Amino acid sequence: MQTLYSPAWYEVFGRPDDAVTEREVSFLLRFLPSPPATVLDVHDLEWFRAHQGPHVIERDGRRIREHKLMAGDRLHVTLDYEDGTRDAIEWRLYGPRELRALAADSGLACVATCAGFDADAEPSGDVPRMQLVFRRT
Repeated sequence: MQTLYSPAWYEVFGRPDDAVTEREVSFLLRFLPSPPATVLDVHDLEWFRAHQGPHVIERDGRRIREHKLMAGDRLHVTLDYEDGTRDAIEWRLYGPRELRALAADSGLACVATCAGFDADAEPSGDVPRMQLVFRRT
């Protein structure tokens, strides 16, 4: 199977709103090879619903204070750095059923799903990322 994996998929989903997401997905689908197949690697809505609140990330000896909050289907993340700077990010998260419907509207069928890049694990909210494989119908 020929696949297309693009960082553009990650950047498109949920930012800034549903209409933009749908328009951008339709645009990106025009570039799928034939036979078209693509892997969508996105955050799992259910995992983030269960893992809200503060968290400390340590990387390269630096500490970053992270705070995650779900408001409906939108994830709000605030990152506070040791130097006093802050990043605030917001995007919409989708469940597998919603992604299948969005893809179907664009002429794609979901042929496989998994969680954490484990082909034997279905998206269930147990890991933060899920993958769906789509082909043009």
